[in-house]
Amino acid sequence: MLTFCSILFSGLLAAAAAADNPFQAQIRPTEPLSPADQQMAFHLPPGFDIQLVAAEPEIQKPLNLAFDANGRLWVSGLVEYPYAAEGERGRDTIKVLEDTHGDGRADLTLPRF
Repeated sequence: MLTFCSILFSGLLAAAAAADNPFQAQIRPTEPLSPADQQMAFHLPPGFDIQLVAAEPEIQKPLNLAFDANGRLWVSGLVEYPYAAEGERGRDTIKVLEDTHGDGRADLTLPRF
């Protein structure tokens, strides 16, 4: 009984500490920003500007970004990560973004592996 009580108390202390310090949480909770609000939150050096080329729902939780030799943007979208996917197939993606219409917005294509 004493061991159970000490384990329960330790668990409650850990939960309280995580509530006081958001950096102790495995995934830090943050409120989502709209693409326009996020764009305004960037701090850029003088002479630089930023342009929105893609946003949700095209991309979800982007983690890795890379441009290829053709100027296309490859993005990994992580819906499941850092947890294991349930079922046979996960929902994490790799997407290729390219402005094929010249309108300043990326058009989505899925790579073939």
